[in-house]
Amino acid sequence: MKTRRITLETHLHKIAEYDETVKNLESVFNIQKQKVTRYIGSVVTSFPTYSTHDAVHSMNIISAIEKILGQKTIKKMSGIDTFLILMCAYMHDTGMLYSDEEVKQLWETEGFQDFLTSARKREDEVGRAARKIDKAEKGEGCSVLEVRRSVAVILMEYFRPRHGQRIKHVTDARTSEFGSLLSIDDSFLPDRIIHNIYRISMAHNWSFEDILKEMPLADSFGVEEFHPRMVAYLIRMGDLCDMDNNRFNGVGIKVFGNLGEENLAHYFKHKSVETLHISSDGIVVVANVCYDMIQRECEENWLKHMEKAERDSALKNIFQNTVKEHINWKSWLEQEVTAGKMHSMELFPEKKFISVPELKYKILIDGEESESTHKNLKFLFSSEKAFKLIEDISIYQNNKLIFVRELIQNALDATKMQLYRTLSAYGFQFNEKTSPFDVERAYPNIFEEHAIMIHTDYSRETGKVYFSIRDKGIGISMDEFKRNILTTGRSWPERKEYQDEIKRMPEWLRPTGAFGIGLHTVFSVTDSLTIRTKSDSENKANEMTLYSGKKGGYAFCKKTNQTLQRGSEFSFSFLLTEELKEWVTGSNGGKLFLENVNDGIQKEIKKIMETWCVTPMVSIYADQDYGIPAFSQSTWYNELSRTEKENQLIDQSVESERYHFAFTDDYRSIMVWDREKNCVLSFGMESMGGDNVCYKGIRLTERMESGKCSDSLYLNQMDVLDGAGNDWVDAARMKLSLAARRKLESVVEEATAFAKRIYVFMLDEFYQNNDIRNLTNDIDAMANRIYQKKEISLKEIWTEGCVLKKKYWGMPERWNHKMLTRKTLPYFLIVKMLDKSIKLWDPEAGMEEVQHIFCLADQLIKRWKMDWNGMHGESFPQPDFDQQMRTLLQHFLQIAGIGFSYVAFEKVKFDDNEKNTLFEYKNLITQKSFQFYQKAFPFCSQWKFTKDMYQCVEESAISGLIRWRPEFRNRVPDSIRWKYCLPNSALDKVFVKWRAEHCFSNVKPLEIFLRFSGIPEIVLDIPGENCPIGEKEKKVWRKFCTESYLNWKLFYRIRPLSEAAKDMLNKETIVLRRPFTTYISELFPVFHRMSLVSMDERRMEFSIHNSNTHGVQIDSQTKKRIFKEFWKEVERSHDPKGYVAMIGMEEYPMLGIENAEEQYHAQIGMLAKYPEIPLWDYGAGIKAFMDQFIGCPIDEKSQEIIDRIINSEGGKAVIHYIAVYRKKTGDDVKEEKIETQYREFLKDLIYCWADGRCTFG
Repeated sequence: MKTRRITLETHLHKIAEYDETVKNLESVFNIQKQKVTRYIGSVVTSFPTYSTHDAVHSMNIISAIEKILGQKTIKKMSGIDTFLILMCAYMHDTGMLYSDEEVKQLWETEGFQDFLTSARKREDEVGRAARKIDKAEKGEGCSVLEVRRSVAVILMEYFRPRHGQRIKHVTDARTSEFGSLLSIDDSFLPDRIIHNIYRISMAHNWSFEDILKEMPLADSFGVEEFHPRMVAYLIRMGDLCDMDNNRFNGVGIKVFGNLGEENLAHYFKHKSVETLHISSDGIVVVANVCYDMIQRECEENWLKHMEKAERDSALKNIFQNTVKEHINWKSWLEQEVTAGKMHSMELFPEKKFISVPELKYKILIDGEESESTHKNLKFLFSSEKAFKLIEDISIYQNNKLIFVRELIQNALDATKMQLYRTLSAYGFQFNEKTSPFDVERAYPNIFEEHAIMIHTDYSRETGKVYFSIRDKGIGISMDEFKRNILTTGRSWPERKEYQDEIKRMPEWLRPTGAFGIGLHTVFSVTDSLTIRTKSDSENKANEMTLYSGKKGGYAFCKKTNQTLQRGSEFSFSFLLTEELKEWVTGSNGGKLFLENVNDGIQKEIKKIMETWCVTPMVSIYADQDYGIPAFSQSTWYNELSRTEKENQLIDQSVESERYHFAFTDDYRSIMVWDREKNCVLSFGMESMGGDNVCYKGIRLTERMESGKCSDSLYLNQMDVLDGAGNDWVDAARMKLSLAARRKLESVVEEATAFAKRIYVFMLDEFYQNNDIRNLTNDIDAMANRIYQKKEISLKEIWTEGCVLKKKYWGMPERWNHKMLTRKTLPYFLIVKMLDKSIKLWDPEAGMEEVQHIFCLADQLIKRWKMDWNGMHGESFPQPDFDQQMRTLLQHFLQIAGIGFSYVAFEKVKFDDNEKNTLFEYKNLITQKSFQFYQKAFPFCSQWKFTKDMYQCVEESAISGLIRWRPEFRNRVPDSIRWKYCLPNSALDKVFVKWRAEHCFSNVKPLEIFLRFSGIPEIVLDIPGENCPIGEKEKKVWRKFCTESYLNWKLFYRIRPLSEAAKDMLNKETIVLRRPFTTYISELFPVFHRMSLVSMDERRMEFSIHNSNTHGVQIDSQTKKRIFKEFWKEVERSHDPKGYVAMIGMEEYPMLGIENAEEQYHAQIGMLAKYPEIPLWDYGAGIKAFMDQFIGCPIDEKSQEIIDRIINSEGGKAVIHYIAVYRKKTGDDVKEEKIETQYREFLKDLIYCWADGRCTFG
């Protein structure tokens, strides 16, 4: 005979047959069961889109508990424990009921309104519902049906997490309208039992720890014990086990309308369960989440009204969220089973009374197991690096699409790994000297073949931007995804599988190794990111989806049959808010609806690429039609990839163990590859401004200036390709670390000195070239003819220019040829001739001596303008041409002004009445300038674009007065003070870019002559720090002095300017006199990098030298004045941290500390380097100390003052500091000797304060 199955209800009834107390319990249960069964079904009206929470659900829970307990255990259950299980199974969801009156009262409360406000910020169904309700309340129009549905969604979201704690409220007749219907019959039960029913029912929403903390293990009722913890645990387990296919109420859903994406994930979670076996030995669940099944049902039912693109996106989310819900459910079951096993003694009355079953929960994706279903994969931050990230994360707040930069960086890292593998497979041999330019020459297309592709698309219908970035890197295997992608902060060198490979790679090719925050920047705009990737280590491609922290940080991954090339594609979409839309398109006066948003997005992304991705190792393309070239092809460094350019001056080559270099075609820039430091630098004659430092191709918010050894070379771009990212940049990869910046300053200083030296070598080769020598001689001869033959015509000069053109460039000339590009060469040669002829002018001969040369310049400009007017098909716009003519004219007028300054100076008698003298001088200059301009420049003085330019003569001449008489400097308006520099050839100033873009000859020196015609400013830097002066430098310097206007006779009148400059290389020290020092330092900026070696106030002289010194040689009068100026500064000191410097003196050689920085020295009127004597306190501290001795006798107190200074904390520190410094510089001097000399210094300093009087003060 078949054994009848025992249930908890039959077990309770059996005990009730012989136990009156249990019989009463059974009666209470039967009444409550009927009540709950009747009314709990109404939950479907309140929660229509949720799984059912009715009497069937309660029965399923009881059935699951019965299976877990098993028949033998059920028989051992006490009557009160059985009663509690049955009661709580039916009662546990009663808190989901709510009444209309309760909602009305709730709606106006502050807490609920705060909930609505918070909900409106969400992007899910709840957020959309909250926003619709808000619009309806504001009367902004919303259909009644939409409002009804939205209210239901909001109430479900509000009551669902609170339903456990509401059980007592709902079933209490005193507090709820449902109380009379659902209250527990208390005619027999004591309050404490009812209280336990409430608490056990509520506990299905508690944490496991709270059950142990808030509930007793055992209690008693009548003669029986009952166990609240055990009952609560069993209810929780039974609730989790009710996951069969029929959990949703189809009628309720139809009444409501439809299921949203979030609810559909729960729906398909239950639908996908294929096996659900529960016993006391184990719980076995097998779920198969099948995309085709979900797609078919959604297309036929739930999503059939959606457009295809929107439906496809929704299907993907539902599919992945279904898997996610299974993983969550599995996780909860695992936690509950594990907790039950670990705490069985604290849950169950006897250890072996109840055995917690084993759990086997298998999740299949399209019939196959997937890595992401084995456990709940989530993002994890590397904790030791999280704090650095947090400190720097604010940098992203103003960069709304900063994720573009970060994703590019990730793509570059993966691509560089693959580049190494590809090159190794080709047999390329890497060594410590291999550069990216070597690779480019060996495999010209290798960097282009590994290009990164970015694509964006904006949907006006959804308001979303779809973004993707595709690389051809190493791809991501499933193992790497788990080990490295999910653990944020693990750098490339920390990934064991790549360590050996990375060690073999050259530094410049290694991935950044910076902190892996890139993926997390994506979640500033979206909640999910999809990665489609193929690695050579796996046969199939992988598809991974990562969710933001707001979505639990969940990671979904699966194999895909889709054919993918090796590499990775990262894609996601984000909602384009009105703020973002305005940001990418511009407000356009509020006409956003007229803007092409997609163009705006693409434009902004391209802008970010240009801003941040300056020199990536491989090319980057945005939407196919726009690209940033690879590092080796970048305009910053591409010349280094050209074999014919590398280490070439003009025709000669220069080899360096450390550096490789290449000039641009116009020789205005030089590119330097530092093989030792893995840095590449681009220097130019003009500054580009802005941030100029990149780390492995990515721009940093940093600017480095060129080395102090040069004022004429500007560092326009620098790339650091060395080391790991955390050695160089901060967590946000925006700034250099302090240590890295200091290291780079040294690298830049050394590279600047090298570049400067190479320029000098190039110029030396240029000057020695036979073509250049002969051409220079021919131009000089013609310049002499022009100067001597005052009636010479422009046509005669033109003919000579054409002869030279044919002789050196081999280009026959016809006078009537109309092409500007063909005409320019004779013009350039004539400009050079006129420049050189003016240098022959002796201003003492008067302006009439050279007036015919200025007339020729006027005719030249007129002729040039006529040629431009007559040409056809030329692409040089008239405004640009007119500006070039103005610049050319300005050059000649400024030279005339310099001559006027000399002539006028000789005619004006200067006396003590400064005002009258300056007024007289200016009147004379104004009058003569206008007359000269009308006479010497008849065409330009009438041409509308140049007729007002006589003022250039006036301003230049008045500026010349300042050079002659500096006491007038403050009385001349700033607007007419132009920097005092050498007026080199006009070819330095006109058609510069145009000449650089056109080729006139295949002979390099001749091309340089035209493109780089003037003596470059680099020559001014020759006598400078870090630039040893050899014979080549001296030759170039002498040539400069001969060729430039420095050799003009006028400059011989301005002493000691010309003498000091020309003798720089031949004298140990350079003696300069005031008052010309300020202007000399402007003319020769190298002066301020030289060290001050002597000062003589009586002679108004000072000497500088290209070496450091421990002390400046100073005469007694100058020393006294320096000390007095020091005490004046001390008296004015109020800032407690204000330091008053003291110049180091030769008289105290042990005390001087070399200062690497230039400082302005008021007494010599310029920047210079000089040593300092360190002082024992700040200025205010010295003042406070000395104020104590005002009025004291000098003979009695001076020794006491010195002793107190020496023995003070600051005094001891300064003596020790000087001793340490001396030791570092190889001069090991005992502190006792330093103290002795410091006492001598203090004695002189203090007596100067006394100023010869018998008392201080």
